[in-house]
Amino acid sequence: MFGILLLFAHSSTWACSCVGEMSVKKALKKNDIVFIGKVISMEKITITQNLSGTETNINHYFYRFTFTIEKRYKGKVKTSAIEITTGVGSGDCGYKFEIGKSYVVYANKRKRYFNEGPKVKTFLYTDVCERTTVKVAEEKNEIEKYRKFLFVK
Repeated sequence: MFGILLLFAHSSTWACSCVGEMSVKKALKKNDIVFIGKVISMEKITITQNLSGTETNINHYFYRFTFTIEKRYKGKVKTSAIEITTGVGSGDCGYKFEIGKSYVVYANKRKRYFNEGPKVKTFLYTDVCERTTVKVAEEKNEIEKYRKFLFVK
């Protein structure tokens, strides 16, 4: 019985739901970094989460993708490559990037992998609920309409 409850609790915390598509204007304001980049590598990472009040640990998986930056619209980046973390999909809202393809990425800084989890070194995260897209030309045209919201220096 406990195992069934544990499985239910685990799956309900990872259900993905997005409410409508975010506008470019809102996404530019909301996200910490926006750029066009090409995926050059991928690493699967494991994060262990302790279930509060128990001795039970659950492993969660994420992907960390490395991008070369082709054009930066918002956010400070000191290198020509950047790492973006996302879920693996299947209910966790992870974005399915492909090595060798270019994307417009909208990402935010995070200090936790989970809402109630421990703080970690700041990382950049995106998922399917953001405007991240493989439709680079179309998105680039939309972004250019909102240049006044961009903070590139």
